Amino acid sequence: IGLISAQAGVQSCIDRVDGFKSAFDGTSFTMGEVQYSDGDAVKAQELTNAVIQDGVIAVYGANDGATNGAANAVKEANSNGANIICVGFDNSSSNRAHVRDGEMLAFMAQNPNVMGEKSIEAAVALMNGEALSESNEDTGVSDVTKDNVDQIED
Repeated sequence: IGLISAQAGVQSCIDRVDGFKSAFDGTSFTMGEVQYSDGDAVKAQELTNAVIQDGVIAVYGANDGATNGAANAVKEANSNGANIICVGFDNSSSNRAHVRDGEMLAFMAQNPNVMGEKSIEAAVALMNGEALSESNEDTGVSDVTKDNVDQIED
């Protein structure tokens, strides 16, 4: 499985790749070395083309640019007879189009409305002199597939 990320050392991308890889623990699937696209979709497409040439059966993109570039490469490869699965991370109009058009199976989307709501609640609590909890707030993610892509917005 090909792994396309943004930049080495960016914790959110490290966590996304590690989480993706952990889903395959105990299986016979092997993960390729993480390829870094600097968040650039064109570079991600070039990197994905290279891992496709190496014989991957699936590709994961860890951010919007990586996912969009990976999906573009998979679309091209599959139009030439390959059967590669693409999944990724981040909601964008291009990634929603890739799901609608079938070149991407699914992507994970953060819930910015929940992030904003929780941030405002925290700011109001601080302005009122309240202490914030020391725990992290899980704002969740949404699985975006052909079944629900038309309900997902920017």
